[in-house]
Amino acid sequence: MKKISNEVKIGITALITILVFIWLYNFLKGKDLFSSTSHYYVIYDKVGGLAESSPVEVNGYKVGVVQSISFIDPESGRLLVTLSVDKNFKLPEHTIAEITTATLIAGMKIQFIYGEGPGTYSNGDTIPGRLAESIVARLENELIPLKNKVTDLITVIDSFVGSINSVMDPQFKTN
Repeated sequence: MKKISNEVKIGITALITILVFIWLYNFLKGKDLFSSTSHYYVIYDKVGGLAESSPVEVNGYKVGVVQSISFIDPESGRLLVTLSVDKNFKLPEHTIAEITTATLIAGMKIQFIYGEGPGTYSNGDTIPGRLAESIVARLENELIPLKNKVTDLITVIDSFVGSINSVMDPQFKTN
């Protein structure tokens, strides 16, 4: 039996180490090299803070990740988002990929809103997408009417206090 030299052993160990680091790096980015996934594409005007490896969910259940985000062309500013979704998961036609907040503190995620299509999307299809209104914008829209009412109330209270001050003023005289 032929003996393996130390140089060959070190070379094999280095090669295995490099391959494990590549796999681990891709795994931490949300790309599992050994799983079978389907890829779908979505075109957005704005991504609202969505990042690569953000979750893709259906009813709160994670079915995939955002694989990549890139410009379609720099002039339009439109973005192409590639989604990596579990191959066993089927998306009905007319499903919408909506970007929404993951939590109040964390970033963004994509939530599939099911459509009523007769068929399903295939690997490589482009899905319609939209950006959901942010929590801050919704809160702002709900608070603007309240702000206006509080402003009106402060004006009324100010005039009422002014009237009380004029009545209570010792310089006030009646004829």
